[in-house]
Amino acid sequence: MIKNNQHIFNRIQVLIDAIIIASSYVLAWYLRFQSGLFAQDAGVLSKETYLSALIYVVPIYLFLYYICQLYVPRRSMSRRKETWNILRANTIGIALFVLGLYVIKQEDFSRQMLFLFLILNVLIESVSRYTIRYALWNMRKHGYNQKHIILVGNSRAAEQYLERVKQNPQWGYQVLGVLTNKAVEREEVCGAPVIGKIDELEALLEAHKLDEIVITLGTSEARYLASVVDVCERHGVHTKFIPDYGSVIPTRPHIEDVQGMAVINIRNVPLKQTPNRWLKRGIDVFGAVFAIVLFSPIMFVTAIAIKTTTKGPVIFKQKRVGKNGRYFYMYKFRSMYRDAEARKAELMEQNEMNGLMFKM
Repeated sequence: MIKNNQHIFNRIQVLIDAIIIASSYVLAWYLRFQSGLFAQDAGVLSKETYLSALIYVVPIYLFLYYICQLYVPRRSMSRRKETWNILRANTIGIALFVLGLYVIKQEDFSRQMLFLFLILNVLIESVSRYTIRYALWNMRKHGYNQKHIILVGNSRAAEQYLERVKQNPQWGYQVLGVLTNKAVEREEVCGAPVIGKIDELEALLEAHKLDEIVITLGTSEARYLASVVDVCERHGVHTKFIPDYGSVIPTRPHIEDVQGMAVINIRNVPLKQTPNRWLKRGIDVFGAVFAIVLFSPIMFVTAIAIKTTTKGPVIFKQKRVGKNGRYFYMYKFRSMYRDAEARKAELMEQNEMNGLMFKM
């Protein structure tokens, strides 16, 4: 079965990754100290000292790859996400390496070599995984390395899932059929045959070696969820659940653990998290300073033009209401008369808007 093959493939992938990590490290050492591309400084550590670090580098990096989800099944994982995970694991690895050198007070270890190692390892690892991915995709398109699945439930979620499976034959999913208690016009759902009722799932699991069950119950069939999950658990088959709430729940909902109970937050506000608020504040401050410096020549010319063509201050200041009713002052280049607010009453007859807004 596929799950047994997955264990074998994961072991092979770990071995390949270990070889790539060690090879990238040795190549980085060669480029830095033996290729003649870099000037050689005094006090260079010995070759043995650099290579002995591999005893720690390889297992730590393999552990980081595991933490960054580089050993999970990636049939439907995007290349972008896999590349991001590779970059994330390597960046954390280099940071830990540098931290370790600082702790043991090793100042002579070449930082240039570490940078080369980071670049080489990310590139070689990415190319390696792309090659393996491409080979597996070709095998699956030709009918090999297939994962046999059954959908339980007929809903909009089932239709959307089947459409994606048909659009991506490289995933290697063979849909044997759909189980549903709902009446259907044709004996199929998006090309997948209806092969029985939901209560026939256990008999199908006993008769066939299935790799995965995808639960796509609609709201009218939700009462069968507990029994379907129980059957899948007893047979030890891998199970996925796709809720039929796509029009309500966002693509990436935030799931909160409330003492063991999963609570789905319909509206996730990232800025409620302190690190995200700090990050946004840092971007705001840095972006503002950068923009002021970048556009300062234009702003200087604008200020001169305002001052020489009209009487009054260059900057207009006004009190505004911000978050939680807090007041703040807004500053901008003055583009109206100096007493514009005082003259507003005279111009109300020409106001084109209703309510608090004023427009001529």
